[in-house]
Amino acid sequence: MADGTSEYDVAGAIAAHLWHTDRLSSEVHTCALGERSDGAGPDEMCDFGRWLRDIAPKGEDAAHQQVCLRLHADFHAEFDDALRRASGEPPGDPQAAMALSSRLATTSKRLTAALMTWWESKVR
Repeated sequence: MADGTSEYDVAGAIAAHLWHTDRLSSEVHTCALGERSDGAGPDEMCDFGRWLRDIAPKGEDAAHQQVCLRLHADFHAEFDDALRRASGEPPGDPQAAMALSSRLATTSKRLTAALMTWWESKVR
């Protein structure tokens, strides 16, 4: 598909999101050791965010894009919160911020689920 939403494009986006999640998770743990961070950054700064903003989907793909844009922005906001907690602004526990029951984990799971739903709509 010329609009950037083929099953391969969506699969690549899933991989980019997972890679970025791993990188940011490492950064949260590094902050807990006293290192400084510039934060997760704007959601369009990562490869996945740029892809989401640059594609021009139509129909069902446009609906998937809108859901993922919202969840991706939420994901970055939650990561920034985890980084602030890890840096002690306000004081908090970075392990708790990264815990499976945290808002960050929930937001990440919701975004991954939305991406998987999108991908599954491409391969049916």
